[in-house]
Amino acid sequence: MLNPTVVNIVSFFYPIGNTPAVDLTRDLPREQDARVLALGCGDVRNILFTTYCASGEHPCTIQGILLTQLSVDATKLDFTCCDIDSVVIARNVLLLSLLLDDEHESQTKNAWDIYYHIYLESSAKKALEEQARKLYDVSDSLQGWHNSPYGKTLRICDSGTLLRARAVWQTYLPSAHPAFAPLGKRGSASYLQQAKDYRQAKVPGTGLVLTGVRSAAPAMLPAVDDLPGLYRSYWKLGTTDEKAQKTSKAKILNPAFAPGLADNSILHYGIDPLLGFHLSTAYTPITNDTSRLQPSFGESGHKVVRAAQHQFQEWGRAFRVASTKGLVVRLYLGEALAFCHALHLKQVEATFPTNLYRKPNSFDVIKIDSPDYNTPAIAPLSFNVIDTSNLIDNLGTINVLVAAAPLLEDSISATIYAEIVVKWEMSLKALADSLLCGDFQTISALLGLYPSEYWANTVATPAPGEIILNKILGERGKGNDAKQMHCRFSWKRSIPASHENLKASTLPIVKYDADGLAHLLSRLYKSMFKHEDVLSMFANISLQNIQNTSIARYHRGSFAMLLRFLKERVLVQDWNSLMNKLFGHVQSPTNDLHMQEFWSQLHLLGVYSLPKLQDVPQLGPPHTRVGLETWNGIPEIVCVTLVVPREKLKVFTKDNPVELGTPPLHCLLQSGASGLFLGGWQNLYEMIQITFGHLTTSGAIYSNSFEVHVSEDQKGWAGSSPLIASFSAPRWTVLMEPQNATVALGIQNRAVYTYKFFKSLGPALNVFETRLGNTQNVFVTKNFPNQTAHPFSWKFQGFEESATHNDIPVRTSMKPSLEAETGLMRTFIGRGDFVTSEAKAALQDRSTSVEISQISPFIISVKTGNNGMKFELRYPVPVLGSKSNTFIARQSSYIEVKVPAADLLADGGLKDAMFPVFPTNSAPVRWNMPRLNIDKLHVLDLKTPSKLDWLVTHCSLMFSARESQLRNSTAGQTTDPRVNLKGTLFNLFMKFTNLQGGHQRLFGLSDPAGDGVHTLIFPSCLRLDTGNRTVVVDAAVIVLTPHIVNQLRSLLSTISLIGLCQIITLDDEIRLWKQILPSHVERCRTWSHGPACEYKTANPPRIPLSTVPGENPLCTCGNGIFPADYLASSNLPTKEWHKASRFAVRAAISPVFFSPFVEEPNIGNITPLATKEGNVDGCLTCGKEKAEGGEALKKCSRCGKAKYCSAKCQRGDWKVHKRTCGK
Repeated sequence: MLNPTVVNIVSFFYPIGNTPAVDLTRDLPREQDARVLALGCGDVRNILFTTYCASGEHPCTIQGILLTQLSVDATKLDFTCCDIDSVVIARNVLLLSLLLDDEHESQTKNAWDIYYHIYLESSAKKALEEQARKLYDVSDSLQGWHNSPYGKTLRICDSGTLLRARAVWQTYLPSAHPAFAPLGKRGSASYLQQAKDYRQAKVPGTGLVLTGVRSAAPAMLPAVDDLPGLYRSYWKLGTTDEKAQKTSKAKILNPAFAPGLADNSILHYGIDPLLGFHLSTAYTPITNDTSRLQPSFGESGHKVVRAAQHQFQEWGRAFRVASTKGLVVRLYLGEALAFCHALHLKQVEATFPTNLYRKPNSFDVIKIDSPDYNTPAIAPLSFNVIDTSNLIDNLGTINVLVAAAPLLEDSISATIYAEIVVKWEMSLKALADSLLCGDFQTISALLGLYPSEYWANTVATPAPGEIILNKILGERGKGNDAKQMHCRFSWKRSIPASHENLKASTLPIVKYDADGLAHLLSRLYKSMFKHEDVLSMFANISLQNIQNTSIARYHRGSFAMLLRFLKERVLVQDWNSLMNKLFGHVQSPTNDLHMQEFWSQLHLLGVYSLPKLQDVPQLGPPHTRVGLETWNGIPEIVCVTLVVPREKLKVFTKDNPVELGTPPLHCLLQSGASGLFLGGWQNLYEMIQITFGHLTTSGAIYSNSFEVHVSEDQKGWAGSSPLIASFSAPRWTVLMEPQNATVALGIQNRAVYTYKFFKSLGPALNVFETRLGNTQNVFVTKNFPNQTAHPFSWKFQGFEESATHNDIPVRTSMKPSLEAETGLMRTFIGRGDFVTSEAKAALQDRSTSVEISQISPFIISVKTGNNGMKFELRYPVPVLGSKSNTFIARQSSYIEVKVPAADLLADGGLKDAMFPVFPTNSAPVRWNMPRLNIDKLHVLDLKTPSKLDWLVTHCSLMFSARESQLRNSTAGQTTDPRVNLKGTLFNLFMKFTNLQGGHQRLFGLSDPAGDGVHTLIFPSCLRLDTGNRTVVVDAAVIVLTPHIVNQLRSLLSTISLIGLCQIITLDDEIRLWKQILPSHVERCRTWSHGPACEYKTANPPRIPLSTVPGENPLCTCGNGIFPADYLASSNLPTKEWHKASRFAVRAAISPVFFSPFVEEPNIGNITPLATKEGNVDGCLTCGKEKAEGGEALKKCSRCGKAKYCSAKCQRGDWKVHKRTCGK
């Protein structure tokens, strides 16, 4: 209901994820407890990996003295996990409870098999049944569960979730309800065969499935040979075991892979148990002394499988330990948008029930009855991490952000994450704009969310790695349809001030001009519903456009929810004027069909009430009225419920449901007497709720007491019950023709489905229609079925300027100036209104000077008088203070600074703030630089540089196409300090690893025109950062100042003898290094900042402390804190290192990548792909196992390794194969 309703007869079952695990708390300081909301959580990989990253001790030395541990307390983790699939929730609890029970790690192999294998051995099947029995026995009630051994760590949010999970666990028991019993005639064998058949259709023969290669980043290229074969083996054998004696025993179909209680799921063809792990450890030279890369369970197997199993064991161990230190995982079964709104309701009203439905195809009302949500709530209701997985793929980015943003904590570290896996787009910038239905930066600013990586044009996680994957697919002859992009987005809550922990409550008021905002909103509206513009569709017709518009993500209720969200956050002088202007922009003959629904939702949400809604059609005398005409006090908006006979649904079920797709549905009301095409009227309603079941009523018909109750048929499409559909409509529409108006359920007019159903349903695409007066199939009530009020009827109040602080000298506000032609925010007016009498008097004195200065890309500082008042104007985007205009209204007591937005490329954007760090009272907050548990990162062996060839490609991807062109056009330093800094990093990585220029162990950043070497970098080792798909140099850093130089003269003399690799850096790059060094230190910090920290005691507090040459940007809190034997591999004498270490601090230096949503990648940076093709079974071009006629594949006559089914396939692959043929 919160997003469009679709026919979904067959859905894919995703028991395990297919993207590598991420650390959900990577942007939080170590001292900050994590309150994580995981929407669409899927399997447990992110929970386990996040727990692993937050765990562990850090043995270290201070000036040579070994300490057992010097680290801050481990982050307390509290996860709230939401998923719409009851089997996913049940499986997750099953695995996590197994891990909690397995104190001696004797059941790790069974846990792996139960969670990841399609087929089980008898021992694993027995372990599954025993664990399911434990769970079933303690889950008869919420109280029983929470008092169980699992209840302290695994909290269930409501009885409905527990009831449905328990029903799944019951199917795992060896008694009454076997797991595959719900499949009925379909049977377990048919279920699995259907999945294999669908996989065969998508991946014919043994065709290469290379999308999993992203799990091996940064060492993607070496994985090309193995992962496709392992994927095929898994689907053939149903296990990750390879030995025949093991696979021969695994013959029992795993109940944990059953689709649940309804016969409407297909096991997704792309599932692969290895892809949720970080597989680069199998393809990189890991040193033997850093980690046990072999799990303790099982027998020897493929190196990739062993790498994944090792991580599974380590993550599980960390989870078990964390459970003894306060770890909580809360689980909720239901649709993510509804859950978010339910939690927001709890914030606002502190009450349940919510009158929100649990799922799109259900009339089950959310009742979060866990005592954790009593008042006051123990469970979090706001979060500093909200991960939305890939929900924006299907639910729409606007819907997700509007639902999730109110739950984001009021802190500068709070972040919303989103990811998307879509078909290949040549421009990721265009993709970003399309996701927000408008200009990415403008819509983000409108929503009050800050896309920090976008504005910084800087990421530490290499999104360009997707380019490698798609180049591999291209060279394998795959077209764009086979290519994918896996992208991650992040938004922050607010823009921090220069020297304080700014909260949203103290952000400036954002004021909008009604004309400009109406124009912007109308463009957004038209983008959301662009599929309705038939002329535009035909003007830009393409297969991709047709496919894109077949997916329904928004309805008028979505846009109304957006307006409600904005009304709470922006200030418009006359909201009603804004709405009337908006209606003028969006109304058209096509849109008029949807306006009744739009007005209804605006009214129900408290956004705007159209006077027309008060209209009641002229009725006859009371004694002549019948049906709906007799309803006294009929509300402005009513609910219409339509019962659709089962036989009418054959149009969907008669053919192969896999080929059906997901047709979006709507309901309609239209004139019955004259018809639409004879001067009649029609209204479409896309915000509908459907389910299968049986309907009963209570109360007097045609009155406010009349209610509809629905008892659901859990079999859904596989059952025999009628379909029940409900929608909201204005009363005047149902009273126009209360007996004869047509009410219908139909398919939305979208090109793909119009073509598919036109012949069987006709141009109207109506599945079922009847008269409004048909009391057997049509029910008109005050509320929706099973509800007592409208879901969003809680108290709502728009933003008022009077709610802001009036006791401060200056109240700041910001007003975007929207371009008339484009509706984009390109100019901003910051304003400071002087409030107190003292402040006004000072400004009115004409001798009072006004000074304007830009102190950050987002902040303009305004100072009045020599020793007068100072305030900051904060803008939602980077601005160009050098082009600002200032207006001083002394008599009216305000100052305005009009400033244009910075162009991220032409004007530098955040050139000087790539990885900003902000001081707070507790700990510094990093932006764009993920936190690392550095001692858990694997150390790479540098003895054989040829095993690190992939690192050249990886580091080359730092440069965008623009940066590469700039770099190639100059012999040395460029005019762009970012490009120069990336060049320095490239040299550092290449020379330290001996890939280019010889193995160097000591580095100095040098300014030949200044004081020479200004920064010393002593690399200890190169570590594999699997979670961020990159590498880091674990290094000691000393920023030289005159004082430190005097203290380290003997060290500097020693270094000159040993050999120092000097890398030239000029003024702008030096300042940039000083800007980013704090983030590289903070990310791997294992110590706490003390009360005397220079960051805190500076006036004002700031990070970095200075960017001036010869001054130190870093505090001294972490100086001298290093692991024992930290620089043992260097040539630096121990005595000298001990002297120097008190001035050194540990840093994790990584490659710096551009944002793919701002700049285009340089495909030329990707080196030719070399693969050991002899390891790949099947034809290297098409993947067939046999040649035409069933004959064996023919081998390349030159190398005897590559296999092909035909000469045509061999010719098609020669461009790739010739690079390795004969090698």
